[in-house]
Amino acid sequence: MQRLRTYTVEEANRELPRVRSIVAQIAELSALRPDLEEQLRMGSPVQGFYRTATCDYTVGADTIPAGARVLLLFAAANRDPRHYPDPDTFDLD
Repeated sequence: MQRLRTYTVEEANRELPRVRSIVAQIAELSALRPDLEEQLRMGSPVQGFYRTATCDYTVGADTIPAGARVLLLFAAANRDPRHYPDPDTFDLD
């Protein structure tokens, strides 16, 4: 494990502009987060994945039989009108 270094006041004052710059960069990235999340919602890099049912599973009036392949589509979940008021609109507001 790396030990933490002790800085003198002079050393700390010399490092302060660099630290402030790093903090400002983090703040800029944080401001972009909602835009990035909306982009991922509209065009998720992973659209879905398959799973195999290990036992019979009832969903509503239907039953998924054991051994059946089931596809979970993230794209469908990301366009759910119960969660997004206008799910097909790319909204950065």
